[in-house]
Amino acid sequence: MIVSSDKEYVETKLIRQGKKKIKKDFVALVDWIQQNYEIKPINIYYEYDKLISKPRLMVILEYEKEEKRFLKDTLFPKPEIAQNILSQFKILYGSTENYERKFPWINNYQIKDFSLDKLFVIFKNFENIAKKEATSKIPQEKIEKLEKKLKIKDLWKIFKFWYIPTFFFYTDKQIEEYSKKGVEKYLTDCYFDLLKKYDEFDYIKREDFKIKLDSKENFDKNYQSNWFYYTR
Repeated sequence: MIVSSDKEYVETKLIRQGKKKIKKDFVALVDWIQQNYEIKPINIYYEYDKLISKPRLMVILEYEKEEKRFLKDTLFPKPEIAQNILSQFKILYGSTENYERKFPWINNYQIKDFSLDKLFVIFKNFENIAKKEATSKIPQEKIEKLEKKLKIKDLWKIFKFWYIPTFFFYTDKQIEEYSKKGVEKYLTDCYFDLLKKYDEFDYIKREDFKIKLDSKENFDKNYQSNWFYYTR
């Protein structure tokens, strides 16, 4: 689950909106996780990773802080928690022979010789992608309208990418001068007011929200005036 168009995000968003329910097959596992770790997943999503030819369960928590409780670092789950969830999954759902009968939708994945021994668990959070989606929903004309409203002659453009917008001045010197005037807080307030209108789930808080200041000078000199290079 990386972007808002991913199937697992779309499904989880519908659950979060109350328009859909989690697959009944996974309700018991959700309840078990809540009872044992005091965190209730929004969704559990099954997928088959074709790159490594293994099935996996994606446990989707609501908040980033909840996801971190299940991770040993920024990417990998704590082994003991992942193993506990897998063990409980096998207890709840039984043997491999019964799996396709219990979950008819598993056939959509066209998996041959499905094995619970190959199943693994990953953890994701809904909050981060919802924030990025809020940013993506801001129409470009609204960004341009804000640029004009600010009336800062040395502001080249506002560039939105993922969650943190970049305010481009023309030169590095201008960034230094405007920073001394405290303009960063003003720009952050203005952009936050615009962004908040698209924050459907109220995840974005002013105290946590930041912007980035950069210059056209830097963009031209170090990135060959190329957005592809800049965003990589």
